[in-house]
Amino acid sequence: MNREKTFNIMRTIVSMIIAVIVAFTIIMIVSDEPIKSIRLFFTGPFTKVRYVGNIIEAAIPLIFSGLAMSIVLQASLFNMGAEGIFFISAAVISFIAIWAPLPHGIHQITIIVAGALVGAIIMSIIGILKAKFGASELVSSLMMNNVLLGVGSYLMTKYLRDPMTSQGSYPYAFPSFVLSPSFINSSNFTLCIWNPLMYY
Repeated sequence: MNREKTFNIMRTIVSMIIAVIVAFTIIMIVSDEPIKSIRLFFTGPFTKVRYVGNIIEAAIPLIFSGLAMSIVLQASLFNMGAEGIFFISAAVISFIAIWAPLPHGIHQITIIVAGALVGAIIMSIIGILKAKFGASELVSSLMMNNVLLGVGSYLMTKYLRDPMTSQGSYPYAFPSFVLSPSFINSSNFTLCIWNPLMYY
């Protein structure tokens, strides 16, 4: 292992240790029962199977987003638009899930392909700006990220919220044939690994 890789690994470990120390310090200051709070911090997520499913559910989009960014970094480029891509792709596939009359099976494949295409098309804009005009992909992707978050929020609040629910605070119900069977009850850890539709 070369020196640079060793440094990167050590930097990550030290960052995690510092984050844990800061978190524990805050807990010690604000909690009436700090020892119990710290114990629950470590053991609480594993006390029920459903909690483990929730952990996996939350980790999967982060893992895939990280893998996507690692590919870009291997090309010595930077991309700060992962969050915006994730958000706008979830909004688009939610439209398909709710209103596209497609057969079971075809529906899920269409959703996956549509989400990938949306991300690819949007980020190709940044690639074109870099290749044709020499624009910094770091700045372009960061600006695009904010735009996508805004557009995604607008679509979600304007078109995906069901006005018939309590104060319109819930999305339209997704057809049952769109959702995949869950490995763990009360979680979105499904047969398709993760169900992005449930984030809306």
